[in-house]
Amino acid sequence: MRKEIKMPKLGQTVDEYTVTAILKNAGDGIEMGDVVIEVETDKSVMPVESYMDGTVVEMLVKSGDVIKDGDVIAVFEADE
Repeated sequence: MRKEIKMPKLGQTVDEYTVTAILKNAGDGIEMGDVVIEVETDKSVMPVESYMDGTVVEMLVKSGDVIKDGDVIAVFEADE
């Protein structure tokens, strides 16, 4: 079943992030807790983790993109 990985809210005062690194690509396997991307705020760089196991189908962001809370960052095929 296809699922989306969305940008979680990482703080009360931050709602916009700059993608600094893409750590998974289409075809890569992912497990819960694997870091998919890293994002930068005005104060720090933070990892964004997968919340399920599966295989990345498509990354929807690239390094340098500015994203917001709730934006879809990747599509993956979840392991059942």
